[in-house]
Amino acid sequence: MHLRNVALLVIAFCCLGGIAPSAPAQTPPVRLFGPVDVRPSQSNATYQTPLTFNTNTLTLTCPATPTAVLSGTSDGSGPLLVDNNIFVSSAKNAVPENVCHGDVDDDDNNGFANCYQPPYQQAVDTGHLTGLDVDTADYPSTTTTIISTGGVPAINIGSYLSSGGPQTITISLKDEGDYVANSTIYFVTNCTVNGVQSGGNISGNPITGTSSSSTSQDFSFNPVTNQQIGFSYDLSGAYSVGTINSNTTGAIPHVSDSALSPSGFPALVARTSFATSSCFVHTGELLNGQPSCKLFTLTCTSSATSSTAAGAYCPVSTIANEILQDQFDGPTFTLTDIPTPSGTFHQGIGFLMASEGWPGGACVFDSTEPDLANDLCPRNLLTSFTGPGAFTSGGTTTHPNSTFISVYGVPEDLTTITVTDSSGAAKPLGPGNWTNQSSPYVVLSSQPPNLSNPGFVAAPVQSITYGISPSTSVPVPGTTSSTDTIVLNSVGCPSPSNPGSPAATLFTTAPRAISIPGGDGTYLLHYLAQDCAGTQELKFAQDATGSWTTNFYTFPINLDTVAPQATTTLSAPSPYYQGQVVTASYSCSDPNLSSGQPASGVVTCGTQSFNPG
Repeated sequence: MHLRNVALLVIAFCCLGGIAPSAPAQTPPVRLFGPVDVRPSQSNATYQTPLTFNTNTLTLTCPATPTAVLSGTSDGSGPLLVDNNIFVSSAKNAVPENVCHGDVDDDDNNGFANCYQPPYQQAVDTGHLTGLDVDTADYPSTTTTIISTGGVPAINIGSYLSSGGPQTITISLKDEGDYVANSTIYFVTNCTVNGVQSGGNISGNPITGTSSSSTSQDFSFNPVTNQQIGFSYDLSGAYSVGTINSNTTGAIPHVSDSALSPSGFPALVARTSFATSSCFVHTGELLNGQPSCKLFTLTCTSSATSSTAAGAYCPVSTIANEILQDQFDGPTFTLTDIPTPSGTFHQGIGFLMASEGWPGGACVFDSTEPDLANDLCPRNLLTSFTGPGAFTSGGTTTHPNSTFISVYGVPEDLTTITVTDSSGAAKPLGPGNWTNQSSPYVVLSSQPPNLSNPGFVAAPVQSITYGISPSTSVPVPGTTSSTDTIVLNSVGCPSPSNPGSPAATLFTTAPRAISIPGGDGTYLLHYLAQDCAGTQELKFAQDATGSWTTNFYTFPINLDTVAPQATTTLSAPSPYYQGQVVTASYSCSDPNLSSGQPASGVVTCGTQSFNPG
């Protein structure tokens, strides 16, 4: 709430009570919340029913004399700004209390002091700050920022903490109407931060497409090294190619988090293609004091004043180029191949999108979203995975709906490549996978995982994607190549109401001509199968440093259309006569390719054999 007809005053920070010096930090400062730009409040926010728009709960272990400061800077010196209040509760003080000490005379504020001063109030009431970041906005002078004149000093909340632990402290930002905003807020303490607890919620800013800060937003619940918990929503690529539906511009994203016991995950995915998978433990997310798995839920309000948030209100793209990521620290893991009579299946990593309310309800996507309503739930969005330090699971979609979790041990389809002629008859490549046919044919065959686990239901193969590129420039999964080909399975995908029909069976393409546009050289055919639950057949591997990479599986096809040359020499006197013994010699060569790459080499020359390549 805001006073009207308030004089523009600058109150020096030295004159306010409750000012705290910088707290000596035993651990790095925690960036609790990023800035929420000034915008109108939701229509149902009042001082009688304030709305919590940002909240986070930390678990701490404190020394004999705990210190803690809320600050707009990481050194604990402030200032900060919240429109309207900051409420703090802890194990020591269970009832949330407003800790602000700003505009104490606001009669409309139900006796609660706001975390701003008259200069901010004057500027926001006259509309000069709407849409601006209060960390950097200036008014009325260009030489000072609004936070330096209209914010409040760092707030000492050490009295809410006790020695020892573990103990929790919850910091919540509340909106009482008219306008809502906050600056960046840090928690600076001499306590040890053990992690965060479930129940956090972080608000974003309106997605307008006019700035990188609006189209790419991060939601960090815990930035502490080895405890990182973060989520990002990146629409910059979708806006750059103009695929975003303009009707969804202006939506505001909100991300909430909840913890999940690793032992509870299998029940959520029983009778799906993820039934044998495990969820990733996030070391910074604590459940009953133990690291747990993490569920993020991303929803949007359609506008600043809307009071209803849902995945359906988030921006919609006509193609799957909205990027979502889970960024976390966690323990090491392994991916083990699964041998079966049908073949040895690789296991991969998943970034699952499920419906709102999951795991509290059935996993069925919103029926109002036609491009998701008929999809199997959950759906695997993953296209890339990196880490550790920290791990990042990344995926793409047309729009979110709306709960996400990172998993590993996802059985993948197994695709095999057979080189054929145009009729489909096998025509193997020569030694070293060399051929002199400029357009060889291949048949791609993909087998869904055939596991004996009764809880596992394989999803049918939906498509096979393939392309060919020089061996030195294989594309990265998740990028779209105009030369890649997608072959759809005519059998189709199951409906959400009957996920077992049609059954997951072998999908084999007709012979496909492979055009090699670069001429002679060494090439790799990259390929992946994608099933009806979204899982892509990706190659997950660790390099010498232990870092994970995500790549295509590949099959070498090397082209050499330059015929080898044979030269003979006859050594004999001239003239020579019938019956005379003469000496004949020969030599063979295979000239270098015009591209400068080595030729395939002469395989046999007379009685001598050579290695190709």
